[in-house]
Amino acid sequence: MRRYLSLMSGVTAYALFVIPTVVQACPSCKLDDDPIAQGFKWSILFLMAMPYIVFSLVGGGIFFSIKRVKQRYNQ
Repeated sequence: MRRYLSLMSGVTAYALFVIPTVVQACPSCKLDDDPIAQGFKWSILFLMAMPYIVFSLVGGGIFFSIKRVKQRYNQ
């Protein structure tokens, strides 16, 4: 099993780092001058970042409200 995993990780590393066609994501990512491709890139980044921003704001609000309550009762 260990030999199989090392063989598969070696094949995967070879495919990712040596073969350049595997690394290329999609045809629209190659078109840097096209404004539609730029719009797709920004929309994907926005959609990926939004859950982290929302959970960070909710978690920060909970953290600071708990901290405020603890300070209020410790005095």
